[in-house]
Amino acid sequence: MQTLESVSSSLMGGKSFQFSVNGFTGQLSVSLLNGDSDSEENVSLLEQMTSALNSNNNSKNLFYNLLYNSSKQGKIANDQLSKWKVYSEFKNITGQDIRLFKQKENGFVNEKGESASDIYREALKTSKKVPAEFKGAAFDYFSELEKDAMKYDMSKVADLTLSLEYSNGAVKLDGDTGSLNMKI
Repeated sequence: MQTLESVSSSLMGGKSFQFSVNGFTGQLSVSLLNGDSDSEENVSLLEQMTSALNSNNNSKNLFYNLLYNSSKQGKIANDQLSKWKVYSEFKNITGQDIRLFKQKENGFVNEKGESASDIYREALKTSKKVPAEFKGAAFDYFSELEKDAMKYDMSKVADLTLSLEYSNGAVKLDGDTGSLNMKI
């Protein structure tokens, strides 16, 4: 959130914005909540803000901050959170996108008929991301994530996108009436 300090408050001048981050792509979008979003000045401002916030790890950091606060307040749908968790864990270890797999009765399967569970297990064997003594626990964790995801029809679950609103130095999660306890 400190990144917003880099955008001059004089540029933002009483405008209200919504910042949304897609948890699957990591892309952040900025939209104007008040004023003329088509004016040349505002289009330029939105482009600058989007560019700055999509650089370095800004959008990723904002997503995880929103994930923490939204989870704490119970603002994330269980099906979307489940989809994001199984996606993130699978992507982290295998480098593959589990959304490309078909959901079958016993788990997720790719176009070759290989189960996500087997692919995860094999990738975990050579992964340097998990110490050897924790690989069994990591596989058990993935198995629980997959089991939880199987409760839903993942093909119909929207990707997890988290948002916040910014106005006059106050930040609030989408739908909140009060602001988060943070100053920007």
